[in-house]
Amino acid sequence: MLCSCDANNKECILPETQAFTNVLLNNGTTIGTTTPIVPSREGFYFCNQDINEFPPLPSVQGPDKWMTDSQEMLSNMYGITCLVMLITYCVLIFGKRTLTSVLSLIKGVYKPSGCNQNKDFSSGIGVESFGYIPQLMKVPMFHFPLLICDIDDIDVGLMGWKDPNGRDEAEPHRSYDNHNLIFDVPHETLRRSRNEAVVKSSKSDGEKKRRPIFSVVKHYPPEWAIRARENQRS
Repeated sequence: MLCSCDANNKECILPETQAFTNVLLNNGTTIGTTTPIVPSREGFYFCNQDINEFPPLPSVQGPDKWMTDSQEMLSNMYGITCLVMLITYCVLIFGKRTLTSVLSLIKGVYKPSGCNQNKDFSSGIGVESFGYIPQLMKVPMFHFPLLICDIDDIDVGLMGWKDPNGRDEAEPHRSYDNHNLIFDVPHETLRRSRNEAVVKSSKSDGEKKRRPIFSVVKHYPPEWAIRARENQRS
């Protein structure tokens, strides 16, 4: 871009010749053969306008002033608007997160969403409520997962899967015995053998200080769930 020497107080050397004739251009064309070419008495020089700075204010021109007054006014409006929008965005987004993080150190800031459907965990066992049962998933050559815990004290509905070949409706826990690894390793905390009658744990068992060698899984249903389960069985 060319900038005016007069507008920027630059000392530009102008040619002394008042007119030129027969001027040969770089492309081989000759001009000024019939009418002399009169050079301008205003000097110009090259100035860089390829500037990428933020905010885009007229001050980024540097010592070379190439904007007109109207361009400077529009540039000021645009630059200030961009700066205000950026500050507003940072305050609304990052400021809110920062304030929430600080407030969380002195008080609770979690606000639950939704409404209470009056459905607890135990009311959806086997339908929409399942447990985190220690098991080995996708073992080669096995069609079902391999359990690595004692499941006699939990509802089998927490398993999330069942073997269609296991048809022991009276004691559904035994339907999982063939998939449970705890029966493959004899140990003192083993309460029964594979495919034997289920033995529920008692307080005396809990008082024994034995360190289990397999994972432990427990479920403590409310009283109403226990009564409902007993009524179904009777």
